[in-house]
Amino acid sequence: MKVTVHSPIQHYCTYPARGGAGIAADRIVRGLIGLGMDAKLVGLNPEAEADHITGIHYRRDPLSNFHRRHRNRQLRGLRDGYEGISPAGAVFFSDRSPNGLAMSEYFSSAKLIHFHWVCDFIDYLDTLKRIPYNIPLVWTLHDMGAFTGGCSYSLGCERFQAECGECPQLTTPRARLETQNSHKRKAEGLARVKDQLTLICPSKWLASKTRESSIFGSIRCEVIRNGFDLETFTRDKRDSGRELIGCDAHETVILFVAASVDNPLKGMRTLLDALQDLDDSSLRICYLGDKGDGQFPDYWHWLGKIHDEKKLAAVYAGSDVLVVPSEADNYPNVICEALACGVPAVASNIGGIPEQVIDGKTGFLFEKGNPQSLREQLERLTGEFPETRDRWGRSCRSFAEETFELEKVSREHVKLYKELWAAMSPA
Repeated sequence: MKVTVHSPIQHYCTYPARGGAGIAADRIVRGLIGLGMDAKLVGLNPEAEADHITGIHYRRDPLSNFHRRHRNRQLRGLRDGYEGISPAGAVFFSDRSPNGLAMSEYFSSAKLIHFHWVCDFIDYLDTLKRIPYNIPLVWTLHDMGAFTGGCSYSLGCERFQAECGECPQLTTPRARLETQNSHKRKAEGLARVKDQLTLICPSKWLASKTRESSIFGSIRCEVIRNGFDLETFTRDKRDSGRELIGCDAHETVILFVAASVDNPLKGMRTLLDALQDLDDSSLRICYLGDKGDGQFPDYWHWLGKIHDEKKLAAVYAGSDVLVVPSEADNYPNVICEALACGVPAVASNIGGIPEQVIDGKTGFLFEKGNPQSLREQLERLTGEFPETRDRWGRSCRSFAEETFELEKVSREHVKLYKELWAAMSPA
């Protein structure tokens, strides 16, 4: 039995409403629905219960079962090959997936297909050839992975501009060869849909990298920011946020989102080196996400994992500064969420972050991987409090309203969709 999604606008993301890309995809689909568009979000094993989100289903016929087993065997061997990631390396993802055939089962009812982060979901050579030739394909890139040999961020390597191969992030010949083969398969698969493909990047930085790539260099690429609900993320929750945090009126709250110290791209080691001796009674260091047992000082306050957006917005609003020490990133949701709540950021000067953190307007930038630079910029910002707290709040909120309000961003998507439909309609 053939499965379909009865919606003309179909968005695809591996983990819908989870992770940075999944949350961004969910928000834009909700924004489109708010404008009266018929849109769905399709992914793997969705955890969120919502009418606009659906999970893929698998055929159980012998041919489909064989296809999945064959891909799984290939990927088991690939995982051994990618074990050669160096300690400073990014995460690697294959161009192949056992889910690609099931994913393509939904395409036949679409009038427009919109990909987001689809690693472990799409099978480039098999899935892309199944997209109907007479409909637009839009792809929002959330990192560099769609046009590299597998890495999410190239970390300064420029081989993606020609072809991948001798990857500096990998240490074994087998793994390096796989990046070359993966890059070639991506190029071959994407060549089949290039005439119907339009790219979206949330940052100018990622758009520039995309245009430099050999795979996407000739494809139309638009910059459209991720959208945020500014009625949820707002400044007026500061009092309830301070209560949730449990801080005193005189304390300055420094907030960050915790990630494993073992993941070098999250910059947790830089953060620890910058703040571990910052035991000042007027400061309260708080974090969301993984508790990191044994990784962070005991006097740092863990606020748990918060998935409810209203509660999350209150925590942001109750804070005074967000710290983002990433070694590589595109356009982090956490910065936008904090700015919408009137909270400035101190963040690494990398990727698309300088498009969010404007020195003196929405926060300050520091040199990535430099604890001293982070410490200096944090002290520069917090040293002005509380006198400048309201000015920072108004400036950050104004920037959010100008830049990434959800309805505005959703209307940009609708405008693009209508343009693409018109271009593909018979004369």
